[in-house]
Amino acid sequence: MNAMKFFHLAETSAEKVVLRREPFVFFLWNESRRITFSLEKSGARASIFALFIGKDTDTVSTAIVQHHHTPDTYSSLTVLSILDGHAVFSYGGLIRIEKEAIHADASQANRNLLLSEHARANASPQLEILAHDVTARHASATGTTNSDAMFSLEARGLQEDTAKKLLAEGALHAFFDDMRKHTDDPAVDILEKEAMEKLGIFQED
Repeated sequence: MNAMKFFHLAETSAEKVVLRREPFVFFLWNESRRITFSLEKSGARASIFALFIGKDTDTVSTAIVQHHHTPDTYSSLTVLSILDGHAVFSYGGLIRIEKEAIHADASQANRNLLLSEHARANASPQLEILAHDVTARHASATGTTNSDAMFSLEARGLQEDTAKKLLAEGALHAFFDDMRKHTDDPAVDILEKEAMEKLGIFQED
């Protein structure tokens, strides 16, 4: 079983998290804030998951920094937003690897699922790499209800609202399944159920 410790960032208002040797999985949900993850000892590891579910006129803006100071450090950031109505999500991500942080490995992945033509998502990932022999990458994708997946579901006779729910449910399942690859904390199951309820999707036992 994966022994990485799990920490829900809603439990603190800290703007900076210092990581030394103990590996952590972090979770952030629907918070407008700027937070820096500072990897300051060789061997430090952080797997960060940020989820945003917006409806009506919800507006969320967040900035997440992965700052590598020392060699042989690892950080990954996975961001998912699911937006309906006129919801707006803005995300700024920065990976900074200092000159001394050789063999650092850092990544960012952002997916935005727009369930309404009025919803908006803005992503601005950045890399600042000062060291050689490192791995750093980022990816961002935004999908709408006009996607091939939506068309395929409606072609099978599903109503638009049902098709939207299935797409959102699938995105959430994939997000939490990815988190489970890093931690076996039972809090993940609770958070997934709460996220489903936020969407109006209720799982059967």
